[in-house]
Amino acid sequence: MRPLREYLARFTNLTPPERVIKDVVAAAVKKVCGFIVSTEEIKLSGSKVHLKIDSVRRSEIMLHKAAILREVAETLPGKRIVRDLS
Repeated sequence: MRPLREYLARFTNLTPPERVIKDVVAAAVKKVCGFIVSTEEIKLSGSKVHLKIDSVRRSEIMLHKAAILREVAETLPGKRIVRDLS
């Protein structure tokens, strides 16, 4: 009889749906920077997040980039799903 671990091994590399990642990034930006970024303004490309926003808000996000990435990593434990913001 095979151990249960062998049957569940294929589920260890699952990533959350794109909508969940966008929601977490938007919540982290709101918490750290204090303004709202809609999920329509967020685009995912692999492990990189692209923000389609105006330059003033982009500058503020880039100033707090490390704190936002840390917040996302704490909310989505396990692998580093989001590695960069641009």
